[in-house]
Amino acid sequence: MAAQAADRPSALVQEHLDAAGAPMLGAGSALPPPETCLITRFARFESAGEFLILRALAPGVTLMDIQRTTPVDYIVDLDTITALRRT
Repeated sequence: MAAQAADRPSALVQEHLDAAGAPMLGAGSALPPPETCLITRFARFESAGEFLILRALAPGVTLMDIQRTTPVDYIVDLDTITALRRT
């Protein structure tokens, strides 16, 4: 139970994502296939570090490329409104 709570975004992060129209569903949510992801913007939240906002359907940029080169805590896909917490 404690591990599940640790995977949830903080209330402040959830508030910012809700305001942006991108509610976070929590750790383990599905992301689009790696070959369809593209960086579209960054957002910084004081209590949560850096968030990488992805948009689907971008040939040539893979999720694995992003994970290797970008230190982020959460990856959020605005097209499917899902998120994955990096460990």
